[in-house]
Amino acid sequence: MSERLRGILRGVVVYGLPPAIAFAVVIGLWEAYIAWRDVSILVVPAPSDVWERFFDDPGYFWEQ
Repeated sequence: MSERLRGILRGVVVYGLPPAIAFAVVIGLWEAYIAWRDVSILVVPAPSDVWERFFDDPGYFWEQ
């Protein structure tokens, strides 16, 4: 592996991985809290509901 490629990969791991992990943890905690507290979808939807709506009707978010 070349030094340039190794440097690029190191940068991705050092600077890209921690925010990606933090994002996944926040989404997981959000999902768990909604399920645990049985929060109404009218108050705050679970990330899985948003994701499902996005794939069922992607134009919905662009029209709003």
